[in-house]
Amino acid sequence: MDLAEMKRKGILKPVPVEEEQIRKLLELSRRDLISAEKRIADDFDWSFNISYNAMLQAARALMFSYGFRTDEESKHKVAVEFSDAVLGAKYSMIIDDFDRMRKKRHISTYDEAGSISSYEAKYAFAKAKEFIKLVEVKITERIG
Repeated sequence: MDLAEMKRKGILKPVPVEEEQIRKLLELSRRDLISAEKRIADDFDWSFNISYNAMLQAARALMFSYGFRTDEESKHKVAVEFSDAVLGAKYSMIIDDFDRMRKKRHISTYDEAGSISSYEAKYAFAKAKEFIKLVEVKITERIG
């Protein structure tokens, strides 16, 4: 789904671009990345979830840098879709990882504790780190 379609469907709401809000979201994202790394050895589920949240906050910062937000009800899915629309096909693999993490996080949070392996936690951390760097570059290109 592209940005025009997202706007037409009403899942993106215009907001003023506020650099302070974007900065705060990126700070949250970096904080979560540090926390995820600390938990990676002893709590795979939680490390995975924190890594995912780091990506979510970075995606929200990206959305704000374009002057949009979404409703609270669907923010996770829309954050993935928005990231895909903005970053494009070149980054489809990391977006696919982000979406798989979104679904897996839901399962580990609400349905099945202990469902995340050591490998998945480490992979999620690496992908979050990569995604945050990518988003930071995109935001810098966009607003300086």
